[in-house]
Amino acid sequence: MRTLVVVACLLLVSCGNRKSVSADAGVEETEVSTETTETGAARVVGVVHISEEGCLVTVAMTEGDKTLNCYPVNIEDKYKVEGMVLKFFYEESRAQQPENCDVDLVISISDVAVMRGGG
Repeated sequence: MRTLVVVACLLLVSCGNRKSVSADAGVEETEVSTETTETGAARVVGVVHISEEGCLVTVAMTEGDKTLNCYPVNIEDKYKVEGMVLKFFYEESRAQQPENCDVDLVISISDVAVMRGGG
């Protein structure tokens, strides 16, 4: 009888849920992969923001663990929509940023695609 109880206990323990749950199980994290071209342009995802003063259009993009506020010098009018999520290649531009425009980078963008649900 004792052997039967021990075997039953072993079966219960061995059939338990072995899936471990990390402390961050409920946290959803979005990681943006960055591609680069031969010229050094990087492909990222950014969110368009519109303002009535300073920089009229900025794009907030996450690269690595930093969020950069950028002024895109060549953004087309069709992408100038508040909250629109874009995926694009960018290169740092040598163009000057507009007066009263406080950004981290002035960029030139290319190969722009609107992300689903973005705008």
